[in-house]
Amino acid sequence: MLSVPFPKPRPRPLPRPKPFRLRRRRKVTIAIHLSGGGSLLTATDSQETYTSGEKIDSGKTISAGRPNPLGIINIAGAGDSEYIKGASQEFRRKFQSFKGTVEELEEQFRETAHDYYSRHVLPFVGGFEDEHVPDYSLLIAAYHEGHEKLWNIEKTMLTDDSLFATIGAGKPVADSLLNRLWPLYPTLDSLAILAAYVIYRVKNSVEGCGLKTEIRFLLSD
Repeated sequence: MLSVPFPKPRPRPLPRPKPFRLRRRRKVTIAIHLSGGGSLLTATDSQETYTSGEKIDSGKTISAGRPNPLGIINIAGAGDSEYIKGASQEFRRKFQSFKGTVEELEEQFRETAHDYYSRHVLPFVGGFEDEHVPDYSLLIAAYHEGHEKLWNIEKTMLTDDSLFATIGAGKPVADSLLNRLWPLYPTLDSLAILAAYVIYRVKNSVEGCGLKTEIRFLLSD
């Protein structure tokens, strides 16, 4: 009986491991704006998380005022910290030097949002994986000559909000709570308590949100 030897299996090269790349520093957070009772209220957590896993306590709200014409502004952000800082500084400078109507202010902010995103983010789109494209959102609460405004900035788009607005990793939880718990007759005290509770719940249920809670408010007078 003849025996036929089986061919020896060819060695297969081991798959090359994909190079490990650290993600950029992120500012995963929760920020909310509330309006009612003659006041505008901004609340955020204070946790900033680095790619190494280190957590630091960081203020996330920029405020500015001007006497003529009378006005004041709060800006809070979520996403990449350096892009939030750069965009917030541009909006603050625009607000402090502005002297037109509230409609003109909104249009100038819309142009600023578009220009900043076009200059600092769009050059990366298509050239990098999505997770490496800079990402940020902003909330702006402002009084300008007796008018109160809440604006939400996402990429090149600016939208109006009337009662409340939220951004960040904790947005779904915050939106759900605010829709269910919004007071029938809001006052500054009731909104401050509501904001503190919402941030507390988000910090206990959403990874990346934590440490302290900061609340700032603007009064119409």
